[in-house]
Amino acid sequence: MELSHVSLENYTIRAQFCRSLYTKGGVVMYILNNINCTIIDLSKYCKEKDIEIGAVKLNLNASAVSIITVYNNCI
Repeated sequence: MELSHVSLENYTIRAQFCRSLYTKGGVVMYILNNINCTIIDLSKYCKEKDIEIGAVKLNLNASAVSIITVYNNCI
């Protein structure tokens, strides 16, 4: 996995989808270490080279925000 070679100081990978059959693709979300978050598992909706998704719910004080990153190859 190519992501194992990338590190960002004070950030951790929290959500990702990495291709297993093809190369050069997928999505990743790095979240600041001091932010409390929950991973949202959307892997059942992913299809390599078609739609690749990663998602987290950030727990920020009294509110929560969901963030979704999507790669969609509509060609």
